[in-house]
Amino acid sequence: MTTNPEGNLRVIGLSDPLARKVAEVGETALAAVGGLLASVGLTICVDDQGVVSAPWLGYGDPDATGDRGLVLYCSRETFFASNPRGLPVGLAPEIWEQRSAPRDPAPPSPQDFSPVPSACFLHHHFLFAEDFLTRTIDPAIVPPALLEGFQEAWAVTVDGRLDSRGLPCFSRAERRGLFSRTFAAAGVLLPSHWGIFGSLWEGGLRTQDQVLGAVRLLPGL
Repeated sequence: MTTNPEGNLRVIGLSDPLARKVAEVGETALAAVGGLLASVGLTICVDDQGVVSAPWLGYGDPDATGDRGLVLYCSRETFFASNPRGLPVGLAPEIWEQRSAPRDPAPPSPQDFSPVPSACFLHHHFLFAEDFLTRTIDPAIVPPALLEGFQEAWAVTVDGRLDSRGLPCFSRAERRGLFSRTFAAAGVLLPSHWGIFGSLWEGGLRTQDQVLGAVRLLPGL
């Protein structure tokens, strides 16, 4: 476990050298976007089993120290350029019945750390957490049927705000691709839908009510 000098950011689940690198990037992100978040504190809890899964935020005490605060759960591969445990596409599990099972790769080293993608990831999720803490968004009032769409739409606003401030973020092209992947699965995206995307990115839709209203106009998920 690594804790920054202020005691408001912890990284657990990585070796100390790697945790320090994540913490350094995290401190920069926390200083840039974390108003209330900086005072509440946050733990980055990294799954070191090489299983890639979607990150999520929660309250909790992942290492039973008694501290309270927000926890950002994420995969170890988040902070590296590639997934060291990825199997070649198309190799069915049964192939390993014909030969020796593959050996686990060596754990990633500090030299494998990718600072730029890590900075984008942490700035994005820290600002999302700040929105949650300040009640800018309240998940409890989002209808369950709209929750997935709202999360994606709000994520566009998060990166749009970071971009307008010149801070690390997922690019407009990256966010557009994720937006398309999410909503195109439910229907054809029309020019009006891309107009909504532009308004989300550029700050034309700022409040939770405005974003929820926009999500209702997008293909239902």
